[in-house]
Amino acid sequence: MYGDYDGLARPPIFDLYIGVNSWTTVNITESDTAVIVEAVVVVPDDSVQVCLLNTGSGTPFMSGLDQRPLKNSLYPQVNAMQGLVLLGRMNFGPSDYTVVSTSDQTGQSSASLQSSGGSDNIYSIIR
Repeated sequence: MYGDYDGLARPPIFDLYIGVNSWTTVNITESDTAVIVEAVVVVPDDSVQVCLLNTGSGTPFMSGLDQRPLKNSLYPQVNAMQGLVLLGRMNFGPSDYTVVSTSDQTGQSSASLQSSGGSDNIYSIIR
């Protein structure tokens, strides 16, 4: 989230590189909305380089970077020559969820989303 950290009131536009490859252009259009870029890539070495390229439209920034190992069989189309970038995500479930939060005697808390639309699905959030 941009949040006007530089005092310019102008959300930046910058390029994201993974290794030497241009991955995507990040265009932050609203200062109070998070922009999430997801990529599935093969990392052939012990490390991966992520570069934010200043294109002259504000100072690039990153709030977080998550890396997760995946089994090779999960995305067979990903290899050392090509990866995947998220284009969109759709929720085909009901939109009328109620958040239920609980805490046990040890201080562990959890939350679950419960549909009020007659569905018996319960989704747990583990923290």
